[in-house]
Amino acid sequence: MTLKSNSTWRLGTTSYIIPDHILPNLYYLQDKVDDVELILFESGEQSSIPDASQVRLMQSLAKDSGLSYTVHLPLDLYPGARDEALRRTCTETWKRIVGLMQPVDPVGWVVHLNDPPRDEDFLPAWQEQCRKSLEELSREVEPGLLCIENLDYDHELIWPWVLEMGFSLCMDLGHLQVRGEDLPACLDRWLDHVRIIHLHALNSEGRDHTGLQHMDRDLLAWLLSSFDSKTRPLVVTLEIFSSKHFQGSLKAIQEARQ
Repeated sequence: MTLKSNSTWRLGTTSYIIPDHILPNLYYLQDKVDDVELILFESGEQSSIPDASQVRLMQSLAKDSGLSYTVHLPLDLYPGARDEALRRTCTETWKRIVGLMQPVDPVGWVVHLNDPPRDEDFLPAWQEQCRKSLEELSREVEPGLLCIENLDYDHELIWPWVLEMGFSLCMDLGHLQVRGEDLPACLDRWLDHVRIIHLHALNSEGRDHTGLQHMDRDLLAWLLSSFDSKTRPLVVTLEIFSSKHFQGSLKAIQEARQ
């Protein structure tokens, strides 16, 4: 099933829908979605970081197909680390990957601010370290293209001052649901500042990153209507990781539109 958005927003999904590397996923998805989230990681001997020739192929594919990209910078980095050497490792990795991926002209870069301290006394210092890291990254990327994602902690710890610094938001609706947040209230407050939405459902066991066939149809219809109302650029990424969840999500969107 194919379902491009045909709307004011671009429909996307991840670079891991079929069990293969990033490029085969891009060729599979090029006529099915408007955008692909390139999820990049480096962990031990495992890496999804493309080389320069692969980046050129991504660039060519986007030109030929009309596909756009969002880039998810690696997850296991610590921009708020107390250890300055660890924080610098994070920013140097960010900058290296940004330099590599700039030719694909991403519509947004997704950034995680990991591991806020449980010790509230260190919270201001963690925020300051995160600010410093983001300031360094913003010398390489237009600040409005940097999209700071909500994780498994209270997004109020980051989003107010992130916006003051001129950055954008990546709103992960599944993470908000896991935390029991009020989705309508969150969208009403933050949507004007959101450049990227991560959309996925919770299954009956409360597991997230599952297909939208697990989401209440009325809720999904309301969400789609909310996205339609946004006039600024918006990518809605189905942040799921299998063909089964992908096809189920496309069908659920089609049914919710009826």
